Order: sequence, then structure tokens, then C-alpha cells
Amino acid sequence: MNTEAFNHTSSKLKRANFLINELDESVKNFLRRKPYHAYLFEKRIGRQATYEFWFLMIERPPTDWPLVLGDAVHNLRVTLDVAANAVVELCNNRPKKVYFPFGSDQMGLEKQIKEKLGGATPALKDLVRSFQPYYGGSDALRDLHELDIIDKHREPLVHQEEYMTPELKLSGYDNKGRPQMDFSKLQLTSIDPASLPQTVKPGRDFTLLGKIDESTLVYSVVFARTLPLGGKPVVQTLRNLSQAVENIVESFKAHFFGERLGADELVIPEKPPSVPHTFQFIIGQP
Repeated sequence: MNTEAFNHTSSKLKRANFLINELDESVKNFLRRKPYHAYLFEKRIGRQATYEFWFLMIERPPTDWPLVLGDAVHNLRVTLDVAANAVVELCNNRPKKVYFPFGSDQMGLEKQIKEKLGGATPALKDLVRSFQPYYGGSDALRDLHELDIIDKHREPLVHQEEYMTPELKLSGYDNKGRPQMDFSKLQLTSIDPASLPQTVKPGRDFTLLGKIDESTLVYSVVFARTLPLGGKPVVQTLRNLSQAVENIVESFKAHFFGERLGADELVIPEKPPSVPHTFQFIIGQP
């Protein structure tokens, strides 16, 4: 036996990584252009100050982001299907309706292994079980499967005009008087209130403190909360999923060819921490 059975698997994974890099570069170029303006307003009553932050988009995110994302997700998912067919063939069986199995839970995985890994040896099935591609096991792998279903069978992962709003207002205090944001370190530039865009409409008795220096704000691109992996950074999450898929493929190779694999545990970063001056561009269904 030789590793040629996995050649197509490698091609699919390379394509996924190419698309992830393409998306990463597009995001970086978009943010370098500083496609937003931000303004800070203040209202004082006695010693208490309330603030309003207005975020104005002057350029929308590229419309091809969801397409690149969907293609990257699909290539990662298909890599696993191609690998599953390769390993069944290496078991000296002709693959027939073979797919990498995912379950809603551990019991669901057992049903999927029976239906989708016909021709695999018991040892190979045990290896697949060790990947835990179900909720309660490797949630991120299962989320990869769900994202692919959404992109293929429902609608594109995002349409910017539906989820982006041209301005965003944040209050300095919540309804219990607790601070929501610390504006003390923002760099401000004085501007004439008459020059404000008409869409910026602060509350009554608010005074314009100035236009915020964009360099003091931090932006990230995350999955929408309505999607699997909601709130997590898109590019880094895709890179981690790619590494997880590669580890699975390498584990399959090791099963047949005795290659040593230092498999890393799949770690998907949590959503970006809620820190002052961090704002998000969201990829996802509205």
C-alpha cells in the first residue's frame, strides 16, 4: 500500500487553506483602509456622565467574503469525505456511498458509522469514534458539518446589506448605572458639529466630544451568533478547523502506514473578550 490514495484529500485541503489565506488577506486589506468613522458624545447630569458612541460605515465589507468562507468550509468538509473513501478503499473494499460520519450525539454517531462507513474495519471505525465528531465530543467538528449544510442547502452564509447597519450606538451606562465602556483612553479630534453626517443623531442634550482616532479602536470579523461557531473569530477558527481536518487525515495515514502523528487537540478560540473599543464585523445569516 502507498499514500497515493490520499492525493485527492491533500488537494482539497490545500484548496481550503488557499481560500482561508485569501479571506485573511481581504479582511486585513479592508481594515487597513479604515472604512469607518466613529464619534463620541457626552451628556452630564451633576457628576454622572452618559456617553453615546456612533459608528458610521463609509465602506461595506467585500461582498465576496461569504462566498470565500463558504467555499473554504466546503473544501474542509469534503476533505473528510474523500479521506473516508480512501480508507475504505485501503481496506480492500470498493467505496459505495461512503462519507465521513457526523452525529448529533454519541449515539447518533454510531448510526452514521453504520450507514456511511460500510467496508471499514472495526479498528478503523474505532479510530473514527476517537475523533468524536458530534455535539458533546468535538463540537467544532460538528459545527463544521452544520456550516457546510447551511451554505449548500439553505442560503449563503451572509448578505452584508441585511446584517450591517451604518451606525451603532452604545450607552456609557446600563439601566442600573454600571459603566458599560471606558472611554478614557480614546484619542479624539475636535470637529464642527455642523459637519456631522445626517445619519448621526445623538440623544437629546448630548454634546459632541469629537471624532475618535480609528487607531484607538480594534475590530474583528466573527461568525454571527445565529450560526454554529457564533461569536468566534472567522479566520483563526477556520485555521484551527483546517488543522483538525489535517490531523484526522494524518491519523488515517498512520493507521495504514504506521506513520507517527503528533495530533494536537482541537482548540477553537472563544469569542473575543468584551473589552473597551472592540467592535465586530459579523459574517452570518441575519
